[in-house]
Amino acid sequence: MKVNEMKLNEHIQQLRETRGFSAAELSTKSHISENHIRSIEKGKSQPTVYVLLQILEALNIKPVEFFREDDQAVYPSDYEKELLEVTRRLSGEGAEVILLLAKMLAEGKQ
Repeated sequence: MKVNEMKLNEHIQQLRETRGFSAAELSTKSHISENHIRSIEKGKSQPTVYVLLQILEALNIKPVEFFREDDQAVYPSDYEKELLEVTRRLSGEGAEVILLLAKMLAEGKQ
């Protein structure tokens, strides 16, 4: 379901569950009370920008990812994040070599 078709509260709850967090765990990690998180997820209250940012940070989701409107929302794994961080530290030529190698490996698996 696209984010723009999903209510904010449903989207937060879906992401929390996808990440494997209980409401209590998200509360601890975000420093937002569990009651407030449950109230938001039930649609009884709307989060302030500050609260939403705290929740997203705890879920390791950037606001731009949260508000994407296409079906291709990407939530990279820890491995993918590490690969991206390492690649960003390389020179342009080094990054091109990594990309070429990844493509060659991917083609070999098909």
